[in-house]
Amino acid sequence: SHATDTGTPVDLKWFAPEYHHELPYTFPSANILAEDIIFECLNCDNSTHACKNGGFCPASGTCDCVNGALGAHCQDKPLSDGRCNTFFNKEAYDYDGGDCCGGSCNGLECGYDGLHSAFDKTLDNSAFGFEHCKDPENALITLEWANIKKMDYCDTQEAFCAIVSLNLRCDGKTYFDLSELRFDADEDCDGPFHQTIFVPYGSTCHLETSQDWYDIHYDFAMYYGMDETKCLIEESNQDIHTVWFHIPSHCFSDVLREHVYSYFDDSVQASVVQTLSKDTISDRMCIKDHDLLLERYALKVLNASIALDTSNIEAHQCQGWGGSAVKIGCDEDHKINYLFIKTPRQEGTIPTELTLLTKLKHLDFYETPLIGTIPIGLTTLTYLEYLDLGITGLSGSIPTELFLLTNMKFLGLFENSLSGSVPSEIGLMQKLTRLDLHDNQLSGTIHTEIGLLSNLGTLKIGSNNVTGTIPSEIGLLRGLHELSLSHLVLKGSLPSEIGLLTELTKLELSDLGLTGTIPSELQNLSRLTYCNLGNTKFSGGTMPEICKLASVIPSSKLSDDPSATNINVYVEAWINELHYDNIGYDNNEFIEIGCNQEVNITGYKLVLYN
Repeated sequence: SHATDTGTPVDLKWFAPEYHHELPYTFPSANILAEDIIFECLNCDNSTHACKNGGFCPASGTCDCVNGALGAHCQDKPLSDGRCNTFFNKEAYDYDGGDCCGGSCNGLECGYDGLHSAFDKTLDNSAFGFEHCKDPENALITLEWANIKKMDYCDTQEAFCAIVSLNLRCDGKTYFDLSELRFDADEDCDGPFHQTIFVPYGSTCHLETSQDWYDIHYDFAMYYGMDETKCLIEESNQDIHTVWFHIPSHCFSDVLREHVYSYFDDSVQASVVQTLSKDTISDRMCIKDHDLLLERYALKVLNASIALDTSNIEAHQCQGWGGSAVKIGCDEDHKINYLFIKTPRQEGTIPTELTLLTKLKHLDFYETPLIGTIPIGLTTLTYLEYLDLGITGLSGSIPTELFLLTNMKFLGLFENSLSGSVPSEIGLMQKLTRLDLHDNQLSGTIHTEIGLLSNLGTLKIGSNNVTGTIPSEIGLLRGLHELSLSHLVLKGSLPSEIGLLTELTKLELSDLGLTGTIPSELQNLSRLTYCNLGNTKFSGGTMPEICKLASVIPSSKLSDDPSATNINVYVEAWINELHYDNIGYDNNEFIEIGCNQEVNITGYKLVLYN
């Protein structure tokens, strides 16, 4: 009886016994599922047998159930019945079993009589919708109407304004259907009036509007999200009939929110997001590793920005993405650390999205036709060791922050239209082995901090507007093999410290405007194989032996200045560049041979040996 029932708790699960012939007893086995046997007291009280889900227990001991709950103790919840129950519209009840949102509701009654107010106005008659949807697994769409023109209804001269009929469907399912919303003559028609609608992430939707026989004018806007996080989908001050749009997946929305201003405008970024959101590989990446998705997004933006001639842009970025147009290498965590652009179809820009390749060590745009300046965003790629932007057409100044990339070993910015000065922060790149800035419009001076680059093997600054003197600190670059300072606007004398560069094999100091004598210390440069001191104004001194082995230089190449020292010396031919050991497939490997243009190379051979 109710009075003595104190030992059996409600919802106790019972198990069917399993017989074992080897044992003298039976017992519940671990592989036997619980039986649906629940012992309950029919009578209720306010302690051990309380009524659930908002029900209350009167003196009779029989629960009075509310909120649609049933059962002796109101324990049966009306979930997933196709009707939104606001009491159970909580995360603990899976938002009424999904009944309150269009994407999760199943049943013939879903959405009917579910809209009692719209655009900040109570409806005279309910309409189709899901006004109580608040499941965060749904995307929020905001509709906005404003400046609705008042009209006269027939001959009554009764002024009114109205919002046209609206129907929003996503993937063939209706989420909002309003026949008309009319504002009376004394109501404000300027607005703005707002309506929020929840639809599933990853769905393709279209909004249809229609108007009856009378003419209606208004300002319309539709947003993804609301308040400060919203982004525009569509806006117009004309009659809107149909708007199609695609909502990115929930994962995409979370991961890309900080990097994409809008998913729906005409920008390259928005177009890429729309493409990625329908890509099954990208969807799996988003769930598995957000960084992989960001890298894929960056590559897609790059492809759109410089129009790569790609044949395989749907592949995994570490498994042949881009075909022959790019060369990509990845580390053991499948993060991109090598990117070489090979065959762009047209002139483009370097997108800031490349900064999302946070593990990048090697970035090569050599001979890629580019417009604009060096993106300051590249300065965030702290792992970068190799950056080649040579012969790209970039202009503007070199960002000072670029020289804070202290892991840099190769920096090639040659044959562009770069201007401004090279900052003293150049001395921070102490791992540099090659610095090539020749043939630009750079100004300023050669900073003494250049002497801090103790690992430098090649220094090429020639053909710029650099002024001042050659700092004596250049003698600290003891590992230097190639020094090219020709065609600068320098003054003063040649510092004797150059004689300390005993590893030099190539020396270019022509057209500098230097004066004084040739330092005797240059005799120490015994490894020189190329020496160009042409069109200088040295008044004497002893030059290195290699500079005395000059072949005959055509008179057209000699300076007209009688005070100039025309020393233009070449070893006839040399190996200028090796391209080998690519990351991934070994394609387009070569050996580049350099020689004086007056040299006849007939009879020369390139001998390969191990």
